Amino acid sequence: MTKTEIEEYAKSVNDPKLANDETGMVVQVWNDGEITCQKCGSLLWQRTLHCWKSGHPTNSVEMPHKYQKDYSYAFVSKEEAYKISEMIFNIGISKEKIDGIMVSPCVGCGYCCITAPCWVAQRIYGNGVTECPGLIWDEEKKRYFCFLCTINVVGKDYREELHIEKGCCSNLNDWRKDVKPRREKDSPKVELLSLDSLFQKFLNCMGKEIIAGDTIYLILSRFAGELEKDGKSKNEIKNINNLIIHYLKGQRSSFIDDFMGGL
Repeated sequence: MTKTEIEEYAKSVNDPKLANDETGMVVQVWNDGEITCQKCGSLLWQRTLHCWKSGHPTNSVEMPHKYQKDYSYAFVSKEEAYKISEMIFNIGISKEKIDGIMVSPCVGCGYCCITAPCWVAQRIYGNGVTECPGLIWDEEKKRYFCFLCTINVVGKDYREELHIEKGCCSNLNDWRKDVKPRREKDSPKVELLSLDSLFQKFLNCMGKEIIAGDTIYLILSRFAGELEKDGKSKNEIKNINNLIIHYLKGQRSSFIDDFMGGL
């Protein structure tokens, strides 16, 4: 739905009388899709505003009632609040059909990779893995990404195998409505890192050997999984892997890159 259609719908279901009940609570849906609940009647705006759902970081529409300078809301039922909120969250999202089934694009909520790791994760990290070590939280973009799908060369094959960017197969889960870090280790951390001098010498020697680039990147992906288990952040892991590649490339000849695949 367009913004105009959402605004018209919110206006049609807005019911200020819901706020007149002296004994109950009233639900509000806000311009960014946030849903709140508070005491109504004579206690309206006199008590704590309880947040049931956070709003969208960028999407916004004009609701029937103004609040301060930049906010607006509607008094609606709980069911209508969630319905309108979902409309606001879907602004700008085009849905496609795959095999006749309507699907929504992936928003990077992490639900699938945390609750049911894919067959690629099972193959790489071992059967029975219950939480994919290759899942990365991007603090800048505020969403999860698959580390394996970002690997040079083989990442493209993983994206095709897993149908990445083809749509969400769990689009009814609540995580889609509130994309945020779901694991303690995904919280941003700042820590200066450096490689041990002995490890640097080992990498320099390893760089001289004839090892396929894909093999090295698979090793790095497994190494990244181990670092995640130790609580390292996405940026820390990225910096470590970049340093490793730097030392490997320092000793790796162009012949090996041409013959076995570059880094």
